[in-house]
Amino acid sequence: LISPGPQIEIYPAPALASVQQQTITEDGVQAILQAALDAGLDEANDMTDMGSVGIADAPDTVFTIRADDLDRTIRVYALSDLGPDRPQGMDRDEFEARQMLSELVTDLSDLGSWLPAGSIDGDQSAYEPSAARVYVGEYRESEDLPQPAITWPLAEPLGSFGSADSSYGYGCTVLAGPDWIDTVMPLAEEANQLSPWRSEGTRYSLVFRQLLPDEVAAAGC
Repeated sequence: LISPGPQIEIYPAPALASVQQQTITEDGVQAILQAALDAGLDEANDMTDMGSVGIADAPDTVFTIRADDLDRTIRVYALSDLGPDRPQGMDRDEFEARQMLSELVTDLSDLGSWLPAGSIDGDQSAYEPSAARVYVGEYRESEDLPQPAITWPLAEPLGSFGSADSSYGYGCTVLAGPDWIDTVMPLAEEANQLSPWRSEGTRYSLVFRQLLPDEVAAAGC
């Protein structure tokens, strides 16, 4: 089980968010799987078109379920933004499906309250990712909170990472293995979100997205 850990309330925040891991027993895994099936993940379809229901700029909630021959990913837009009443213009079947998935998210966020006794094996520990996605952008200095620059430690310069996206203005790359674990991650652990990273005489702003175990093999930007 990998989940967000406690976040320190300081500004600027650490460059790497706190992420925790715990081990779930087989009985616990099967209980989670059954809860997912009961919530309809084996039959649900993507629900990303809100039609006439006006909710803008909300995220997708992404569910992936793999068991035996079942391998499905379902995306649901604005899942947490609906109230207890069905909005005008939303199909009843979709609203009920959304309610079931919303309840599943609530249950997954509080496993200790309903899993069989002993299902969560051991205390939480820090998750140490084997890879991370790194977003590279132009550095904009904060005049009120100047930060010391961190020298980029890899031979490949930051300016060469990915092609800048015309809409968002950043480049992107994935670091894995020793480049990430031994070289960049220790520096990122000491950095904050306003830290400038210097590469070939230019300062950059970096955003780190730690990858989960199932994301590493197919990691990309």
